[in-house]
Amino acid sequence: MKTSFRRNISGFTLIELLVVVLIIGILSSVALPQYTKAVEKAKLTEPLTLMSSLSKAIDIYLLENGFSQTVNFVGSQEDGPSVELDVDIKNSLNCSSGNYCYSKNFAYDAGCWNDLCQIRATRTNDKWQLYLMKRKNNQKWEKECWFYEDEAEYICKSLEGQGWVLSDER
Repeated sequence: MKTSFRRNISGFTLIELLVVVLIIGILSSVALPQYTKAVEKAKLTEPLTLMSSLSKAIDIYLLENGFSQTVNFVGSQEDGPSVELDVDIKNSLNCSSGNYCYSKNFAYDAGCWNDLCQIRATRTNDKWQLYLMKRKNNQKWEKECWFYEDEAEYICKSLEGQGWVLSDER
């Protein structure tokens, strides 16, 4: 008499495994773009904080010295002397080369000439630019966000509630 022993094997079938992989794939394809946008918006805190500090330091400098000459505060492409402001940016930025100071994600320059001051933070992926600019004749700082590609427009739109103006430069 032959006895057959059948093992009681429990596990997943191939179909069940494929369905689980498919569900994970669908969820990740929906979540990843949102995660990427959230990371990009989080990177925005660096330039906004630095530009706010620089604008206050430039205001103080101009109150003490006026608009008598062209002055470079951070990098700046304009000719003129460089002035140290009472803002600790040298430890967080690499200002050793060229007309800009660099962080991991942004290039900065700031300066005043004639009756105009400008602070600029440019995203190093070249998709958008922030301008905190046009402080003419002791007026209030005007804030503009320039973007070059549709995928970067949401960054500028997220700043509208904070007084930033969108400028499409395509």
